[in-house]
Amino acid sequence: MKRAISSVSRFMGWRRSAVSGNCQVKILSPLSRPFCAANQSRTFSITIPSSLSEDTATMTGEECYLRALDALERAKVARTEKEAKRSVEQYEAWQKAQEAEKKGRRIKDGVAVVKTIAKQARRQETADQHWEEQAQFWMKQAALEHGHATALVRLGNAALEKANSSTDVEEIKEFTENAMEYYEMAGEKGSAEGYFNLGHLLWSEDRNEQDGVIKKDNKESIKPFYKAIDLGDRDAMFFVGVQLLSDDDSSSVFEEEYSSPLDRYRAGLDLIERSASLEHGGALYYLSLLHLNGHEELQIPACTPKEFRGRLDAAANAGDPDALFLRGHSFYHGDDGYKQDYESALQNFLAAAEAGNTDAAVSAGAMLHQGIGVRKDQRRGFELYQAAGELGNVEGWRNVVACYALGEGVPQSEEMAKYITKTVLKYD
Repeated sequence: MKRAISSVSRFMGWRRSAVSGNCQVKILSPLSRPFCAANQSRTFSITIPSSLSEDTATMTGEECYLRALDALERAKVARTEKEAKRSVEQYEAWQKAQEAEKKGRRIKDGVAVVKTIAKQARRQETADQHWEEQAQFWMKQAALEHGHATALVRLGNAALEKANSSTDVEEIKEFTENAMEYYEMAGEKGSAEGYFNLGHLLWSEDRNEQDGVIKKDNKESIKPFYKAIDLGDRDAMFFVGVQLLSDDDSSSVFEEEYSSPLDRYRAGLDLIERSASLEHGGALYYLSLLHLNGHEELQIPACTPKEFRGRLDAAANAGDPDALFLRGHSFYHGDDGYKQDYESALQNFLAAAEAGNTDAAVSAGAMLHQGIGVRKDQRRGFELYQAAGELGNVEGWRNVVACYALGEGVPQSEEMAKYITKTVLKYD
């Protein structure tokens, strides 16, 4: 049975830093002009509060960076508390609006509810603002005053997030230019991560091309990717390897480098195997599917179920969420060389969910909710559905609605089911 090897978009995740892992920011495309060369980069200034000037004079870049991380964590805690409180207030406001509508006071009471929410939001706006400002100051201090490579990467990601959330053309240009320069500066300080993210920024798809703001440049992006590879970056090896093995338009950037498609395929396979040798879960998973399906040009025959299981196990044991999900699926159905084992299926689904695979969270939730081959736990099943939904999985939200409607795993509440259906799923 052939399984499709994941598309290129799967490998396009932004990396915040070696500390915090993948950044879930939506990919933003690059500018139409080339990125600034080192001797053309701008000077970034830092405004130092007088209360901090004495401390910063004797601090190292690493000390500044650690202070920034501490402030970010405190801001995260404050933001989580604020969002939880706001969700409760919004639901209570919705309840009041529903009651008002039933009593024929929809417009007047609805306006009062909106005013109440706005007033509460204004009070909460500054709850995490202090720590975010502290984090920004210390991150800039570490990056721009001390040349801390990881801090430079973090500044680049922050600039990219601002560009991605803006609708102003000039702001998008400014923030994206900043991100490119921060990444390049980080790379020059020896950060493979900086070069990797710079490559991704240049590789990304076109966006707002009609405004002349963003234009992808795949050929230019390969240069920083190769620099990241020279620094031993396994993600860059994997990414470039996948492009070399592909037959879509992206492979055209290598036309001048390789004399034939076969040479390009071989180079791609070599890079992916190098990445896999460094325990890159995605590379190990890619190779497991490549050998399962076989590759005619590279003269790789389709492997046996036993060999596939060994390769998939290696990818799953390296923590790749897709490999864990597929192994759970194989245990559940008893195929691909695995004997049916519901408990093992559940454990793999749970591990994949923990690693970020929302389909796995729904699958694990369904097993626990219905007691399929495992002890029934409807409360845990509901929690998994909700976790998947909060990460954007529509099936997760549908199951949450069903749980509320039926009172399974959570107290029955047709009102809550209706609320989620209207506000999250956007169904009438």
